[in-house]
Amino acid sequence: MSSSSSGQRGTGDTREPSRRWLADEPLQLLPLYSNPPRPTATKPKRSIPDDHPTLILRAGGVDTAIGEAIGAIGAAAALIVNLTEQPATLVRVRGVAAKQGLAMIGDPVLHRMALPGYAATAGLRRLRYRPRDGGGPWSASELHEQANEIARAVIEEQQLAQAGALLGASVAVTAPTDPHMRALPALLDSSLAARDAWGESLPLIAPLILKLRGFEDGQAQRVLAQAVGDLSPEAWLLLLDGLTMRSPPAQLLATVALVQGIGSKGRPVLIGRAGPLRRLWLALGIGVEVALGRLERFQLEDHSRRGGPGNNPPRWELPELLCSLPQALAAKLMASGLLAACSCPVCSAVESIQERLARAALHNATVIQQDSDEVQGRRPSERLERLEVRLRDAWSLSYELESRGFALSRHITHLRSWPETIAALREAGLVSDAATPQLRLETGGLALG
Repeated sequence: MSSSSSGQRGTGDTREPSRRWLADEPLQLLPLYSNPPRPTATKPKRSIPDDHPTLILRAGGVDTAIGEAIGAIGAAAALIVNLTEQPATLVRVRGVAAKQGLAMIGDPVLHRMALPGYAATAGLRRLRYRPRDGGGPWSASELHEQANEIARAVIEEQQLAQAGALLGASVAVTAPTDPHMRALPALLDSSLAARDAWGESLPLIAPLILKLRGFEDGQAQRVLAQAVGDLSPEAWLLLLDGLTMRSPPAQLLATVALVQGIGSKGRPVLIGRAGPLRRLWLALGIGVEVALGRLERFQLEDHSRRGGPGNNPPRWELPELLCSLPQALAAKLMASGLLAACSCPVCSAVESIQERLARAALHNATVIQQDSDEVQGRRPSERLERLEVRLRDAWSLSYELESRGFALSRHITHLRSWPETIAALREAGLVSDAATPQLRLETGGLALG
């Protein structure tokens, strides 16, 4: 970057930029700060084994008990929050992350600005890479042609938010023929360059936001791998529209193939919005990003609405069935006396079901940690065997619960699809006990396990 195009803040330079991107301010090129804002150094308090699948926790303004919940998840490597959240929320989440010795990641949500139903919410309007002049959405050609400037603004927003790790600028791709496929590698490559321009490189995670049905077959996956194959982020974050707890074995197998193809060059791959599906991915040694009973699947339609998916009460984690349930159904099950006693801090301290549900975030955090403990120190083959035992036990319990009148069928399809998926993975020779690269994030730096 030349000195004429970068400039330093506070120099008094009032020259009009050659092109204005936004109605109220120009998009600044990334400055080469001599002393850029950095996260407050905090001695890491987590000790995570090198072979443990990476676990990133997503937080938001609705998660008022995030600090207490984070304290219950010793396996968490980082805390991620949307940059569209209120400034006070960003400050609060950053403080929790620093206190717990975690890296904070600010999600730029650039992909929302390129969706057909894009609506400029208050949070999106604060971001300097929003579509110019209040218009939008960004077109595929604009994203490709202006990838350098957009990516620089995306990285700068995260740096100024004092992030401890970065997410690259990315866009949703529905199929190999999607025009956005051309913009995707350009945005990610420019993000890596912008990250390096700051002089002190933070780890950069590259999001791949895909419609699963467009990338289920091997040829489509090879096109994707070829498009991004020359990039070297510290990790990949796979966000798949169409991947849910009700996904059939074919989709689960396609997801594993995507992970293995993208990670073939030794870079860790994480699956975003994993929800209770995390149990299958953790058993396979795949890192995950989860929330505390919210955002249990990724759906682009939610991101094109002005209000998003809405702030619904967090679902209640039910480890006996390896799933989560809406609070109303969970309350009925808890009242039935058919479930084993829960030893989490919430259920041990209060008797009222409503009080327990009110603290669902902490209960869910405890269950997530239990799932993490289940895979610790074990090879993938052993993890899968233990998961199969849990699936059989869950099937027996579900049969009894349904015989008592509880409508669970739509919530327990995984009790059939997961065993079929595991069997297919074994038959295809895709279950390996070899070490899988993992991402280790700390407030003070990065380590690859």
